Amino acid sequence: MDAVTTSLTIPNRLTYLRPVMAYVREIAALVGLSEKDRYDVELAVEEALANVIEHGFEPDALATFELACEVAATSVSFVIHEKGMPYDPNRVRDYQPPASLSEATTEGLGMFLIKRMMDEVSFRNLGRQGRQTRLTKRLAAKRVDGLVEPERLSPYAKTPRDTKRSDSSPDYTVRPLRQDEALEVSVCAYKAYGYSYEDYIYYPERIWELNQKGLLSSFVAVAEDGTLMGHAALKRNATDDVIGEYGVLFVKPEYRGASIAGRLTEALAARAETLNLCGVFARAVTSHVVSQKLAAAHGLRDTAILLGALPSDVEFKSLAGLNKRRESGLVCYRPIRRGEPRDVFPPPRHAHVIERLYENAGISVNTRDGGSNDKPRQCELHTRKIAMLNTGMIEVSAAGDDCMAEIKRAWRSLCLDKTDAIYAHLDLEDPATPAICSGLEDIGFFLAGILPDGLRGRDALILQYLNNLRIDFDRIKLHSTAANELLDYIRQLEPSAKE
Repeated sequence: MDAVTTSLTIPNRLTYLRPVMAYVREIAALVGLSEKDRYDVELAVEEALANVIEHGFEPDALATFELACEVAATSVSFVIHEKGMPYDPNRVRDYQPPASLSEATTEGLGMFLIKRMMDEVSFRNLGRQGRQTRLTKRLAAKRVDGLVEPERLSPYAKTPRDTKRSDSSPDYTVRPLRQDEALEVSVCAYKAYGYSYEDYIYYPERIWELNQKGLLSSFVAVAEDGTLMGHAALKRNATDDVIGEYGVLFVKPEYRGASIAGRLTEALAARAETLNLCGVFARAVTSHVVSQKLAAAHGLRDTAILLGALPSDVEFKSLAGLNKRRESGLVCYRPIRRGEPRDVFPPPRHAHVIERLYENAGISVNTRDGGSNDKPRQCELHTRKIAMLNTGMIEVSAAGDDCMAEIKRAWRSLCLDKTDAIYAHLDLEDPATPAICSGLEDIGFFLAGILPDGLRGRDALILQYLNNLRIDFDRIKLHSTAANELLDYIRQLEPSAKE
């Protein structure tokens, strides 16, 4: 594919580094770099930009320079173009790691780090046009648009929603994905969703690697002539997860109405049984009810509504078109193995709603009053940001004495990083959870719902926080009575409703 180039004009002031690095991070995530490679790119580009700002111009001089990003099929490059003071990087002494701390020096360290973190680093003197520094990171795997002809990636043509299977629709088989079919899965995902889906789906090698690791269990519907008609997968974040997620479901428009989605979901359910999972869940969109009806037909029941869960550029092609506002998500769950009823400690003000959600999911629990922990514990908290969705997750698996301070620190960091929506998962089986919930509500979090078995096998209470994000509740379309009741309750809690 031809390289896609974007660029920024940057003032030579360090205060502008923060928004510029946000751009770098988003690009690194967009092209699917691993977490380590994203870290390397951020460190190298920030060091190079800081060098230009601090040493490339006369003190107090007001100037600007350019940062361009070039995304190609096999690499991503960050190119700095500046017209600062004459500079020859080849004359910078190579950094030598010190033999002892007393001999430590930082001379040449910046350039040393840049070269270590990137795959290629080059400098060009452009004479009167200044200088160019190019930092390149190779992609571990080729993305779909670098593997197939552009015409194969044109979006699917729109088809009526009520299209039924015609007599000419071919017979098909549902079976596990084969390695040589991973590319066609990437093509189908692009044609259905553009580049608004999770990044791994655009890299055939990664799809197969995740299947080999057991993090994806992909099934395909295949016609007798070998045509791939649809795909779905059971997803897990780790191989020891006790629940799996139904997802990555798409059916080519010309085959909709042939019960392909239903049969793929049945295959996922059978796979969940063989893995001895405690349950399965799905996240359905709310711009239409097609996926909600499919989940309900396979025994999944609504347990949470995540406001603003999807970005504004998600494409649903012939189902709902381009979503121009952030999309909300509906969480649905089906238990498989639960055992004896568990003790749960819901916040008193939400106890009746949470009990209703458990009842709707067909799960028996013993509702208890909360209290303090029997003995002091250290807070166990995990925070992550999903760059593509611009959402954050705070998981609290153990509520220690310092828990609120740790949660607030993670929350502030995500807010400062302009994260649109933040979701907190608390342990409903911990008697300290009602107090933690109250503390979170004091800073603007509010109820989203529950996810049974969703916190390392323990039931999760889900709270949500909207970071200067407005929700148009009238645009949320829900299929079930339980989901509509939950939305009405959440709507009363959402901070803007109190203004």
